[in-house]
Amino acid sequence: MASELDIYGMQGMREIYEAYKHKELVSYGEVALIFDPFSFEPLSELLVNIRHNLKIAVKEECSTKREVCFCCMKPCRSTSQKEYIIR
Repeated sequence: MASELDIYGMQGMREIYEAYKHKELVSYGEVALIFDPFSFEPLSELLVNIRHNLKIAVKEECSTKREVCFCCMKPCRSTSQKEYIIR
């Protein structure tokens, strides 16, 4: 990870890098992804994304499951109703 290699010149950026650098995140599981080995389609969600979206839901005072989905996710422009893009 960039936060472990920055002493050798690797540069990291943004929130996830900073969280690892300051030891707010320590597990690789935070950014681990399970994917289909043939299509490379993601089959899981990054834990850092889930945490981020829950913070949004709390900030926007979402109280129901439907409100949480509305606060945190927006539908893709695809034909599948199940696909979402994380804000």
